[in-house]
Amino acid sequence: MFKLSSAFFCLMLAACASRPRVPPPLVTDKEFQVPAKLADQFAVREKGGETPSAAAKEQPIPIAPEEPGKMGKQKKKEKAKKEEKALKIPAKAAGPAEIPNRWTMTPFFRVGERAVFDITYFGATAGQLELEVLPEKRVSERPTYHFRAMASSTSIFSLFYRVNDVAESFMDTEGLFSHKFSIKLDESKQNRDVLELYDQKKRKAYYWSKLVTPDKKQNEQSEIELVPFTQDGLSSFFYVRTLPLELGKTYEFPVVNNGKLRIVRVTAIRKESLSTKLGDYRSIVLKPEVVLDGVLQSYGDSFIWISDDADRHILKIDAK
Repeated sequence: MFKLSSAFFCLMLAACASRPRVPPPLVTDKEFQVPAKLADQFAVREKGGETPSAAAKEQPIPIAPEEPGKMGKQKKKEKAKKEEKALKIPAKAAGPAEIPNRWTMTPFFRVGERAVFDITYFGATAGQLELEVLPEKRVSERPTYHFRAMASSTSIFSLFYRVNDVAESFMDTEGLFSHKFSIKLDESKQNRDVLELYDQKKRKAYYWSKLVTPDKKQNEQSEIELVPFTQDGLSSFFYVRTLPLELGKTYEFPVVNNGKLRIVRVTAIRKESLSTKLGDYRSIVLKPEVVLDGVLQSYGDSFIWISDDADRHILKIDAK
């Protein structure tokens, strides 16, 4: 177990607690009456269960090369025009439309990876948070990582505030961007369901939210303009591990949270040794910050400790 200081969920962008003893049911498309076309586009399928049409879209059709001397002048001109056109990619179509492999190191998200964090609040253990990597899936005809976070409060802390939350994220295994995200919050003072669908090629996200508190009921639905390689609140937790994290350098990436596109800045500020229940680790200490509409958001200082090794495990988070 690693230590997690203070309540924190999804890369400091939402509140959290610990692993549910009885996890709530996951958010479904039907719950928000997602249009059939979108529901089919973002349906979660087992890896290897793609349709022939999906496989055909990923594999280019082989074209036999022309024999020397048999290509006429007209064909040469047509070929030259096609090649020139292919090089001139419009700015709006750049990015995930032609999906690159964005890994800067050997991929290390492994099926079965599981991290359990103690959550402390004013020195007392308030709950646990569990992060796990489930078997890979397919979403939007692309192979994806399947991440899950489960959070729940301890029996004693539940007397003051009960938490039983679960979130899921599907991240492209090569492009390292979000395809789909959902979260269900089951807490003492709120019940909230959120669903986000990311059409990275069209640079648009579809957002639904249902919130119930003792004082109000609120439903939201919106479309969000994206920039290339946008993350969701949970995938960003994993994406930060793939960054080079050189000391003194700041890395920025886009994240959708609460229906708005934000920019997360992560600065690698120092290295230090960290003691955990699993032993001592060399770690890189990161300071994350959030920018919304060009303005730095003030959430208080937060820090993330990541193991300084080939696996880049998250060891500790301290959030004010």
